[in-house]
Order: sequence, then structure tokens, then C-alpha cells
Amino acid sequence: MKKIFLLLLISLNTLTVSAQKPEWFSNLQKLQKFPSTEKEVEGLFSSPKITYSTPSEKIISNETKGVRLVKYELPEGSLDVLYSSGKCTEKNQEGYNLEDGVIIYYYFELKNLVPVSMLKVNLKKLILTRPDDTKHMFYKDSKKGVTYTVLGGKLQYLKFSAPLVDSMRCENKTNS
Repeated sequence: MKKIFLLLLISLNTLTVSAQKPEWFSNLQKLQKFPSTEKEVEGLFSSPKITYSTPSEKIISNETKGVRLVKYELPEGSLDVLYSSGKCTEKNQEGYNLEDGVIIYYYFELKNLVPVSMLKVNLKKLILTRPDDTKHMFYKDSKKGVTYTVLGGKLQYLKFSAPLVDSMRCENKTNS
């Protein structure tokens, strides 16, 4: 009787753990509040490995138009984040009127596709786009700025663009 109870307890615990969203997905969702920052990315993903970062000389010379790209390698996939490189100035008239390190956009590509059911996202409430030239389906949540790319019921990519960020562009400011 004790063995049966123990097996039942272990089974219930396993179901509870597997019913939770994956941690990487919860962390990406936390970054969807505006403004989220580079420090939050590095904290949520425990100082992830950086595979590319826009060289500082390109930022200083304004070749990057007020933004900088950082690519991270995570155990689950790759995360590309576009950050503001600082507020609007005479020199930075093409970027965003945001502090340095604020997320403008991110793109996450999974190494292994994950069933959408694991994410606990109700795709039926989102706008579906299904182009004729691909088997991918794109589910968009315009309010949150999130697009899920799904292939065969599994998540392949996740894209986030801060919803109000375009209104923060330097060229939209009358007085930089």
C-alpha cells in the first residue's frame, strides 16, 4: 500500500512539474513588459553566452543608427536582442529616445521545436496568418507585440517588438 501511495505521489509531482511553462518561455514573457533592459536579460538567463555584440566604435560613430544588437546563446536556442544605445541627441537622430540598454525588439529561435501546448498560450485568441508559400503559421498578439511562429503544432520562433517603441523614435521628436 505504501508503494502504491508513493508511486501515485511521484506521478502527481511529475504531472505538476510538466504542467508548468518552460522557464525560458516564462523569462521571455517577463521581458515583454516595457521597458525591459539588458540587465534583466542577463539576470533572467544567468549571464548568457554572448556570441555577437555590436562593436562600440560603430555605436560611437552612429553607424548603428542609435541601436545595438546582442546575440545570446541559450541552452534552448538563440536570442537576438536589439537594444537602444541611448537617448536622442544631435548625433543620434535616428535611434530611439530611450535609455541605453532598453529592449526594442527580440527574436528567439529554438534549437528543438516545442509543442505549443507546453506554453499555455491560447493561440485561438490571436490573429492567425498562414502564407501560401510555407507550412508555418504565424500567431500575432498586437497588444503585446508578440508573434509566435508555429510549424506542425510546435513553436519554432518567438518575436517581440515593444508595442509603443515606434512612437519613441528620435525622428518623431520635434525637439531632440
